[in-house]
Amino acid sequence: RVVSEQLRRIGHFADPPVLPTLAAPAPFNYRNHARFTVGKFGDMGFVRRGTHRLIPIDQCLLMQPWINDTIAQLRGHCSESRALNLRYGVSTGDFLIQPKLKNEAVTIETGQPFYRERLLGREFQVGAPSFFQVNTEQAERMIELVRGYLRAEPTDLLVDAYCGVGTFAILLAPAVGRVIALEESPPAVRNARAN
Repeated sequence: RVVSEQLRRIGHFADPPVLPTLAAPAPFNYRNHARFTVGKFGDMGFVRRGTHRLIPIDQCLLMQPWINDTIAQLRGHCSESRALNLRYGVSTGDFLIQPKLKNEAVTIETGQPFYRERLLGREFQVGAPSFFQVNTEQAERMIELVRGYLRAEPTDLLVDAYCGVGTFAILLAPAVGRVIALEESPPAVRNARAN
Protein backbone atom coordinates (compact mmCIF):
# COMPACT_ATOMS: atom_id res chain seq x y z
CA ARG A 1 0.00 0.00 0.00
CA VAL A 2 2.77 2.45 0.92
CA VAL A 3 4.74 1.67 -2.26
CA SER A 4 1.60 2.10 -4.37
CA GLU A 5 0.80 5.44 -2.71
CA GLN A 6 4.34 6.73 -3.25
CA LEU A 7 4.33 5.68 -6.91
CA ARG A 8 1.01 7.50 -7.40
CA ARG A 9 2.05 10.64 -5.49
CA ILE A 10 5.69 11.00 -6.59
CA GLY A 11 5.80 9.03 -9.84
CA HIS A 12 2.33 10.06 -11.04
CA PHE A 13 1.41 6.47 -11.93
CA ALA A 14 -2.36 6.16 -12.15
CA ASP A 15 -2.44 2.45 -11.30
CA PRO A 16 1.05 1.26 -10.30
CA PRO A 17 1.71 -2.45 -10.93
CA VAL A 18 2.81 -3.41 -7.41
CA LEU A 19 2.82 -7.14 -6.72
CA PRO A 20 1.95 -8.63 -3.32
CA THR A 21 4.67 -8.67 -0.65
CA LEU A 22 6.48 -11.98 -0.27
CA ALA A 23 6.92 -12.30 3.46
CA ALA A 24 9.98 -14.06 4.84
CA PRO A 25 9.17 -17.60 5.98
CA ALA A 26 10.78 -17.01 9.39
CA PRO A 27 9.89 -13.69 11.07
CA PHE A 28 12.38 -14.37 13.91
CA ASN A 29 15.93 -15.71 14.22
CA TYR A 30 16.80 -14.84 10.62
CA ARG A 31 19.48 -12.10 10.88
CA ASN A 32 22.96 -13.34 10.02
CA HIS A 33 24.67 -10.04 10.92
CA ALA A 34 24.68 -7.85 14.01
CA ARG A 35 26.58 -4.78 15.17
CA PHE A 36 26.57 -4.29 18.91
CA THR A 37 27.81 -1.40 21.01
CA VAL A 38 29.95 -2.51 23.95
CA GLY A 39 29.64 -0.78 27.32
CA LYS A 40 32.51 -0.05 29.70
CA PHE A 41 31.89 -3.27 31.65
CA GLY A 42 31.64 -5.43 28.54
CA ASP A 43 27.84 -5.46 28.34
CA MET A 44 26.53 -5.49 24.77
CA GLY A 45 23.49 -3.95 23.22
CA PHE A 46 22.12 -1.16 21.08
CA VAL A 47 22.29 2.61 21.49
CA ARG A 48 18.96 4.31 22.07
CA ARG A 49 18.05 6.51 19.10
CA GLY A 50 18.89 10.19 19.61
CA THR A 51 21.05 9.50 22.66
CA HIS A 52 24.32 7.82 23.61
CA ARG A 53 22.58 5.55 26.11
CA LEU A 54 23.36 1.85 25.79
CA ILE A 55 20.43 -0.54 26.09
CA PRO A 56 22.05 -3.87 27.09
CA ILE A 57 20.46 -7.02 25.71
CA ASP A 58 20.67 -10.70 26.59
CA GLN A 59 19.35 -11.78 23.22
CA CYS A 60 17.72 -10.35 20.12
CA LEU A 61 14.75 -12.22 18.69
CA LEU A 62 15.76 -11.25 15.14
CA MET A 63 19.26 -12.75 15.35
CA GLN A 64 20.33 -16.24 14.38
CA PRO A 65 20.63 -18.45 17.49
CA TRP A 66 24.41 -18.63 16.98
CA ILE A 67 24.65 -14.84 17.38
CA ASN A 68 22.59 -14.91 20.58
CA ASP A 69 24.73 -17.76 21.96
CA THR A 70 27.88 -15.80 21.10
CA ILE A 71 26.57 -12.69 22.88
CA ALA A 72 26.28 -14.80 26.03
CA GLN A 73 29.87 -16.09 25.62
CA LEU A 74 31.34 -12.63 25.04
CA ARG A 75 29.35 -10.67 27.63
CA GLY A 76 31.70 -9.09 30.14
CA HIS A 77 34.83 -10.06 28.19
CA CYS A 78 34.99 -7.54 25.36
CA SER A 79 35.26 -4.13 27.06
CA GLU A 80 38.53 -3.53 25.15
CA SER A 81 36.34 -2.60 22.17
CA ARG A 82 33.52 -0.07 21.82
CA ALA A 83 31.72 -2.07 19.13
CA LEU A 84 31.41 -5.67 18.02
CA ASN A 85 30.50 -6.98 14.58
CA LEU A 86 29.19 -10.58 14.35
CA ARG A 87 28.34 -12.43 11.14
CA TYR A 88 27.21 -16.02 10.80
CA GLY A 89 27.04 -18.26 7.74
CA VAL A 90 23.64 -19.93 8.01
CA SER A 91 24.48 -22.36 5.18
CA THR A 92 28.14 -22.90 6.07
CA GLY A 93 28.44 -22.56 9.87
CA ASP A 94 31.36 -20.19 9.27
CA PHE A 95 31.51 -16.96 11.28
CA LEU A 96 33.25 -13.65 11.75
CA ILE A 97 33.75 -11.62 14.91
CA GLN A 98 35.43 -8.22 14.59
CA PRO A 99 37.58 -6.74 16.00
CA LYS A 100 40.12 -9.26 17.25
CA LEU A 101 39.72 -9.54 21.02
CA LYS A 102 42.80 -10.02 23.21
CA ASN A 103 41.06 -10.93 26.47
CA GLU A 104 42.17 -14.46 27.43
CA ALA A 105 38.69 -15.20 28.80
CA VAL A 106 37.38 -15.11 25.21
CA THR A 107 37.57 -18.73 24.04
CA ILE A 108 36.00 -18.25 20.60
CA GLU A 109 38.15 -17.20 17.66
CA THR A 110 37.88 -13.49 16.74
CA GLY A 111 39.42 -11.13 14.21
CA GLN A 112 38.59 -13.03 11.03
CA PRO A 113 38.99 -10.88 7.89
CA PHE A 114 35.96 -12.59 6.29
CA TYR A 115 33.57 -15.50 6.58
CA ARG A 116 31.93 -17.68 3.96
CA GLU A 117 28.24 -18.05 3.20
CA ARG A 118 26.48 -20.10 0.53
CA LEU A 119 23.53 -18.96 -1.59
CA LEU A 120 21.89 -21.32 -4.08
CA GLY A 121 24.87 -23.66 -3.87
CA ARG A 122 27.49 -20.94 -4.55
CA GLU A 123 29.90 -19.91 -1.81
CA PHE A 124 30.66 -16.23 -1.16
CA GLN A 125 33.44 -14.55 0.78
CA VAL A 126 32.05 -11.70 2.92
CA GLY A 127 34.27 -9.25 4.84
CA ALA A 128 33.28 -7.41 8.00
CA PRO A 129 32.54 -4.06 6.31
CA SER A 130 31.00 -5.51 3.12
CA PHE A 131 27.31 -5.52 2.31
CA PHE A 132 25.56 -8.89 2.25
CA GLN A 133 21.86 -9.67 2.67
CA VAL A 134 21.05 -10.20 6.37
CA ASN A 135 18.39 -12.84 5.67
CA THR A 136 20.04 -15.74 3.83
CA GLU A 137 16.81 -17.60 3.04
CA GLN A 138 15.06 -14.48 1.78
CA ALA A 139 18.14 -13.52 -0.29
CA GLU A 140 17.84 -16.84 -2.13
CA ARG A 141 14.15 -16.14 -2.76
CA MET A 142 15.00 -12.66 -4.12
CA ILE A 143 17.60 -14.06 -6.51
CA GLU A 144 15.18 -16.73 -7.74
CA LEU A 145 12.49 -14.07 -8.19
CA VAL A 146 14.80 -11.83 -10.24
CA ARG A 147 16.01 -14.85 -12.23
CA GLY A 148 12.37 -15.70 -13.02
CA TYR A 149 11.58 -12.17 -14.26
CA LEU A 150 14.85 -11.77 -16.15
CA ARG A 151 14.24 -12.56 -19.77
CA ALA A 152 17.93 -12.72 -20.51
CA GLU A 153 19.58 -13.69 -23.74
CA PRO A 154 23.14 -15.06 -23.97
CA THR A 155 24.19 -11.80 -25.66
CA ASP A 156 22.67 -9.45 -23.04
CA LEU A 157 24.55 -7.12 -20.72
CA LEU A 158 23.50 -7.21 -17.05
CA VAL A 159 24.30 -4.30 -14.72
CA ASP A 160 24.31 -4.98 -10.97
CA ALA A 161 24.29 -1.55 -9.29
CA TYR A 162 25.34 -1.52 -5.61
CA CYS A 163 26.55 -5.10 -6.00
CA GLY A 164 28.11 -5.56 -2.56
CA VAL A 165 30.12 -8.80 -2.68
CA GLY A 166 28.68 -9.60 -6.13
CA THR A 167 25.86 -11.94 -5.16
CA PHE A 168 23.35 -11.07 -7.88
CA ALA A 169 26.03 -10.44 -10.54
CA ILE A 170 27.62 -13.84 -9.96
CA LEU A 171 24.42 -15.88 -9.65
CA LEU A 172 22.79 -14.25 -12.69
CA ALA A 173 25.94 -14.19 -14.88
CA PRO A 174 25.34 -17.63 -16.49
CA ALA A 175 22.16 -16.27 -18.13
CA VAL A 176 23.85 -13.36 -19.93
CA GLY A 177 26.88 -12.58 -22.09
CA ARG A 178 28.46 -9.93 -19.87
CA VAL A 179 28.00 -8.47 -16.37
CA ILE A 180 29.08 -5.10 -15.04
CA ALA A 181 29.02 -4.89 -11.25
CA LEU A 182 29.11 -1.44 -9.64
CA GLU A 183 30.19 -0.85 -6.04
CA GLU A 184 31.88 2.05 -4.24
CA SER A 185 33.02 0.23 -1.07
CA PRO A 186 36.65 -0.96 -1.54
CA PRO A 187 36.27 -3.91 0.89
CA ALA A 188 33.13 -5.10 -0.93
CA VAL A 189 34.91 -4.76 -4.29
CA ARG A 190 37.77 -6.93 -2.97
CA ASN A 191 35.24 -9.56 -1.86
CA ALA A 192 33.38 -9.36 -5.20
CA ARG A 193 36.62 -9.88 -7.12
CA ALA A 194 37.51 -12.88 -4.93
CA ASN A 195 34.03 -14.30 -5.44
